[in-house]
Amino acid sequence: MQLPALQRLSRRWSLEYSLDQHGISFATMLDRVQDKGPLILAIMDTNGQVFGAYVSEPFKPCIGAYGSGECFLWRVRTGQATPTVEVFHWTGKNDYTIVTEHNFLAIGVDNGKFGLWLDGEFERGVSAACSTFDNPPLATDSEAFECARLEVWSIQ
Repeated sequence: MQLPALQRLSRRWSLEYSLDQHGISFATMLDRVQDKGPLILAIMDTNGQVFGAYVSEPFKPCIGAYGSGECFLWRVRTGQATPTVEVFHWTGKNDYTIVTEHNFLAIGVDNGKFGLWLDGEFERGVSAACSTFDNPPLATDSEAFECARLEVWSIQ
C-alpha cells in the first residue's frame, strides 16, 4: 500500500475497532479511535470486495470537513494472477477529505457524491466517482453496497 513515508516505517499496527469484536456502534468506533491515528479503514462488502481509506487523523464528530492531502481511498483488485491494491490519492480539487456527523462517515465529497460513505450502523454504504480522489466506485457491482466486515486500524 502507498502509505506516507513515516507510516511506511511504522512496525506497529493496532486494531482499534471491528464489527466482529466491538459490535455495531458508531459511537463506540469514534470512542475507540479518539486520539489515535493515522487510520486505515478496511471494508469487505457482501460480494467479497475489499476496499477502504487511509485517513491522516482520527475520525471525530465535527461540523465540516477535516483531514489532509495525505488521505486516500483504496480497493483490492482481483481477477489477476496476484491481487493488487489500487490507490486513489487526494487531487487537490477540493478539501472535503473526511466528514463525520452523528449518523454517517464520508471520505471524499463532491457535489452530493461520496468517494466512500457509510451509514451510522455500518450496514450500508455508497461509493461513487468523486473529484476529491478521482476514484471510480470502490465496490464493483454498483455504487451502493452492504458491509459484511469493517475494521479500523491505527498506525503508530
